[in-house]
Formats: sequence, structure tokens, C-alpha cells
Amino acid sequence: KPFHLTLTRCSEGLRLGGPEEQIRNCLIYWTRSGKIRPDFGFDEASSQLLSDRIRDLLEAEGACLDEYGIQNLLLHLKIAANRIRSGRVLTGTDTVPQELWQLASAMTQTAGSIWSLEFPLGETENLAWHIAAQKQSGALHIDEEEYRMLLSALKTTLQDADALYGTQLAADPVLLNGLTAHLSVVLVRLHHGMVIDNPILKEIRSQYPYAMEIAQLAATGLQEMLGCRFPLTEIGFLAVHIGGSLVRTGNSRKSRQKAAVVCTTGMGTSLLLLARISERFGQDLDVTGTFTIRQAAGLTREDADVILSTVRLPREVTLPWLQITPLMTDRDMAVITDYLKKTQFVVPVQSLFHPSLYFPDLNLDSRSEILAFLSEQLYRQGWIDKTARESFAKRESLGTTEIGNMVAVPHCMEGTVRQPAVAVAILTEPVLWEFGPVQVVCMIAVSHEFLRKENGFFLRFYRRLASPALIRTMIQTRHPDLLKDAFDKEDTL
Repeated sequence: KPFHLTLTRCSEGLRLGGPEEQIRNCLIYWTRSGKIRPDFGFDEASSQLLSDRIRDLLEAEGACLDEYGIQNLLLHLKIAANRIRSGRVLTGTDTVPQELWQLASAMTQTAGSIWSLEFPLGETENLAWHIAAQKQSGALHIDEEEYRMLLSALKTTLQDADALYGTQLAADPVLLNGLTAHLSVVLVRLHHGMVIDNPILKEIRSQYPYAMEIAQLAATGLQEMLGCRFPLTEIGFLAVHIGGSLVRTGNSRKSRQKAAVVCTTGMGTSLLLLARISERFGQDLDVTGTFTIRQAAGLTREDADVILSTVRLPREVTLPWLQITPLMTDRDMAVITDYLKKTQFVVPVQSLFHPSLYFPDLNLDSRSEILAFLSEQLYRQGWIDKTARESFAKRESLGTTEIGNMVAVPHCMEGTVRQPAVAVAILTEPVLWEFGPVQVVCMIAVSHEFLRKENGFFLRFYRRLASPALIRTMIQTRHPDLLKDAFDKEDTL
């Protein structure tokens, strides 16, 4: 528990039973916690000697590996040697590129000399693919056809993320180029069943939860198009690239409202009006364009949040609108400023937590049951409509919302949120969410428009939940106000 594995007796003791990926997840989880350590019986002196020889061979070939990559190679050779000793060697397929074969052969010959072992061809080939799966240069080149395929898959996936969150990832050439090169290496790992550790995964999940959430969405889309499943360690590496893009672009546009302008007094006056709006309200309003009165009637929330018009608009216009003068007087500025103050989110975070939405001993066994129960409570109590209720499961299908530390934070992506709220559940027993155990679930109900424009709230919320002490105390005491009191009174949406 909660990896749904079994223990069966065998001649060597006890054997783990269950899906291969879940066994890997379980072992990685306990290895990181320091509870188990692999021991292959090699003394430190021979390991250090082989490590030094590996560095020499890599340098001679012009291949670049960081310290962690070299340690991965050393571990791979130890596992191979352990197989050889037990008579369970791998068979080869003779499909490795020649340049990779030569480097791998040199390494296995060196390891065999130090450890007095003979590495068969299958083990050398497996090592060659392991080298291809590491970040390195000079040994493996991506061909043009694969590059186009990966770039196309990335653009499609990132455009979907942009549509959901209002980001601009698909328009970032640095991100596209970096991720395309990264994925060419990742695909080698995934197609050959190589699951590598991510030494900074915990930090990525706690410090960059927003980037991690988008990476999980991207991974879901990519695995459908590329035909391979991304483990959490690989998703963490994707999040690093995405996090860099979010920093570069600043994502300042998400915090601004979109404004459409209707001006009927001529091109010159329209340009002057646009300049005045940009000069005075550039930090708060993103002008999407100028429109005629007829066009204004067809605008939707996707086009603008508010219309600034120099004339009175007809009833057919469904968006909120403000009438201003073409010269943008002080009175006009006051009207716009007053509108912005009224439409900003000023709801205290503490007010999102309600006794009727707190479930300290929820006894359910699966993610789907938990999502259905909490979303139904939000719907029955009038916080959300039916569309929003169904969208929690839809959002989860796009990528897991677990954020580590035994916490999941599902949220809606469609429908109407009549009033923002958070439903909190502490499970009687942890359940396997997707990548790991979850015992605390915080279901957040905020509007889709808010989700697209603002991620600062989620960042603050996730960081509170990244505290092991807070979560441990919540599980032990089940106190209803622990999470609420973790926020200051000044914290607002």
C-alpha cells in the first residue's frame, strides 16, 4: 500500500509482484526516503577507479555528461555485472549505431577488466542505449524527420495548454527548440524502458508547482501522440523547461483584463485613444483591438473582458462595457479605474474554507470516487453548476493534479463558479493517485477566467501544502482550521 503491490514467497525470500512501473515507483519512493539502499557488493576503490576511467573515455569521445549522468552509468554497469554474476544476461539485437557501440564496448571492456568479468554483447548493446538516453553531444544526432515530428507534437500540446491557462508557451522559440532536443533523448529512454531518477524532483514540485502542472498536461498530450508514457521523473524535467519559459515571458498578460475598443470618430482619434489607454492602464488592460458597433455585438469572453466605447452600445452587446470620450478625460480614467477595482479578486483566502466542505475522515478507495464525491458536495451546496462539477474529472484526465507530499489539488476548468470555495478531505487511508500516495485532497473551485489570468494564488496555495509538518499535523489531528490558519488574513484571491 498504496502502490497496490503484492509480496509472494520465492526461493530467495520475498518478491514484489505487480505492474513494472508501479514497482519502479515504489522502489524510487523508498530509496529517496533513505529506507533502502542497493548493494551490489563492489568495493569503493574499484568503483572510483571505474568512475575515473569512464570520465576519460567520455572526454576522448567528446561526449558531455554531468556528474549525475556519470553516476547513472556507473550504477548501470553495476546492475549489468550483477546480472552476469547470476547468469541472467541480456541478448542483443544488433541495432545500435556504430559510434555508440564503440563507446559502450570500451566501457564494458574497462569494467570487465576491473571486476574480472566478461560482458556479453547484449549487455554492451544495452549500455549503448543507456548512453544514448543520457544528455550528451557528439554521439547521437536527431534527424530532420524526427525533429519535425517532435516539433509538431510539441506545438499542438503547448497550444492546448495556452488555450487552458492563457500562457504563451507555443510562441516561445527557445522553449520549442530546447524541448525538441530534450525529447529526442527522452524518447530513447522511454522506448527502451529506461526509467532514470530525477534528483531535484522534490524541489521542482514544491518550488514550481504551476510549471509542474502544465508539464503534466503536456506529458498527457505528448504520450498520446508519441506512443509512450512519461513517468513522473521525466515530467519533472519537462517542468524545468516550461518554468524557464514562464520566467522569460513573465506571463504578465495573464493578470491583465482584455479590453476591446469601439471608436467611431476616425482613425486618428482611435490611435490617440489607444495610446492613452495603453499609457495609463497598460499594467491592467490588454487592448485586443478596435471594433465597429456591429462587431461589438459578436464579441465573447474569449475576445475581451470589457468594451471601452465612445458611443452607447445596443442591447445585443453581451459583454460589460464602459462609455468614454475619444480624448480620454480625467473622468473617463476615473470610470475605468473604478471598474478595475470592482472586478479585481479581493476575496480573502481564509473565506474559501467552510465547515460544510470539510471531510476529515473520508473513506474512499479511488481517485475517481474522491473527485466525484467532493465535486458533488460543491454542486449540491450551490457553489458551482453542473458543467463545473463535471469538469473536475475532465481536468484530471488531462494530467494528474497531485503535487507531492501526499497532496492532490484538483480544480475545475469549465462551467460557472457562483462563489469561490475549497473542499478539503483527509482520507482515512492513502490512495494511489497516479504517481504516488495521496491522503489530503483540496478541491479548488474558481472560475476559468480567474485560472487563465492569475496563478499567484495557486503558487501560494501549493507552497503552503508543500510543508510536510502541516500535512503530517493535518493527518494526525484532523483539525478543521489548520489549513485555513496557514494563510494570513491579508492573503486574497
